Amino acid sequence: MSCRTERAGTGTTLSWKGSKASRNRPRRFDESKIAADPASRRILVTRGQLLYEWALLQHKLQGRDSQKHRELLEVSEPEAHPLFVVVPGEIESWERRKDL
Repeated sequence: MSCRTERAGTGTTLSWKGSKASRNRPRRFDESKIAADPASRRILVTRGQLLYEWALLQHKLQGRDSQKHRELLEVSEPEAHPLFVVVPGEIESWERRKDL
């Protein structure tokens, strides 16, 4: 299944992060405050958006962590987190593109 709305996608992401955060950190995370659609399990992302995010990460790492940047240059195709379903498409229209 995939999220039908932006709000459901946000709720799904926060629910996933919240459950992970509560396992790994001594913080309290109140998942009852998140309106996640129980039918939503995965978020659609276009291949163009995934590749743009990958290029943006590489650009940032070039200045922040040159060793990690070199390691990631060996990755030809980034793998999406299981929360996402990659679909054909370009960079999303809402994206504020940066010249990389």
